[in-house]
Amino acid sequence: MCLLLSAKSEIKICHTFLEPGDAYMEVDSMHALIEKKARRREFFDTDAWVNHIRAVKVNGAKYEVNVVEQDHFLDFKRLVALQNWDTDTTHCRVKWSKVRQVRVDPQQSNVVFFRYEYRGEEFTMNTNSRRGRPVSLKSYKLLEKS
Repeated sequence: MCLLLSAKSEIKICHTFLEPGDAYMEVDSMHALIEKKARRREFFDTDAWVNHIRAVKVNGAKYEVNVVEQDHFLDFKRLVALQNWDTDTTHCRVKWSKVRQVRVDPQQSNVVFFRYEYRGEEFTMNTNSRRGRPVSLKSYKLLEKS
């Protein structure tokens, strides 16, 4: 998704991931309250969850729920199937769960730069290294999820 956005919009993107368990976010207490109030209850559809979340907060403003419909999603499966997301340029397997930073540049539209440590060595992956016709991200048409 970042590669496609970078190529089409001609912007550089650098996405840094937090260390697991290393940060407190205000939303953590929100999720804890929703889960606590949901214990020993059964929900049979998404509408019941939406109503539960809206009603869970007793004091102050109620939680605002934005419902996302199926047609709001884009389908990247076809694009990903055409690309290499397994190995870097040195043919080493990418350990995605350990990646701490991803960077893409529109000047190198099918290349992903990534790091396993914030100030560590930067690795490179060419997503067009699969056999077959290379993917041109500037002209690629993304399908809506059906």
